Amino acid sequence: MVKRHAALFAGRLLFYLAGQLILCAGIILNTKTGLGVAPINSLPYLVSEITPITLGQATSILYLLCITAQCLIRRRLSLQILLQFPFSYVFGLLIDLFNHLLDVVQPSNLLWALFWLAAANVCTALGVTMGVSMNLVAAPPDCTVQTISQVYRKDFGLVKNCFDLSMLLLSVLGGLLFPHRLVGIGAGTIITALLVGRFAGLFRRLLDPVIQSLTSATLRNTFTTGE
Repeated sequence: MVKRHAALFAGRLLFYLAGQLILCAGIILNTKTGLGVAPINSLPYLVSEITPITLGQATSILYLLCITAQCLIRRRLSLQILLQFPFSYVFGLLIDLFNHLLDVVQPSNLLWALFWLAAANVCTALGVTMGVSMNLVAAPPDCTVQTISQVYRKDFGLVKNCFDLSMLLLSVLGGLLFPHRLVGIGAGTIITALLVGRFAGLFRRLLDPVIQSLTSATLRNTFTTGE
């Protein structure tokens, strides 16, 4: 029984890690299209474009701010919050690694840009689905949204929309104030906001048998949401 549990957990961990790698690829492909980045990534992208800070470092900084917000709202530390610190650091490193590896992606025309945008949305949705479904360590922005939703008893979807919109507005304001232009905001931003959720729902249905086999009742609550 112990060996079976260990094997299942190893499977969950590998599935989760694969999801994070695919998610990183999706985030970077999105930035390479030139059509606009996802709302959640718009602020780190702006910072990386107007400062010497890399996209990965800017992402890690945003994640650390999100973790700080969770601590202030909950007024306590939990395992879920503590695990987000190493997650933020490693995820930032992976972002910079994929930014280097995928530097060859340079769309030469609109058709190629749309192709890579579609690929970015598919990878992002697949990566999110694989990562979230394993109930391990969620990305700090998602945990922050969940924290606000739980503590203040607000609808998760509404809080998520408000959070993404806040990132987008901060990016727009920052772009207008400093380089005096919009940076990373375009048609691709809207397309990504509309499609990623739908793709994620599709992948959740397609991967459901695998997810169910990995998240058996004995392991489903190995990591909690901090409640």
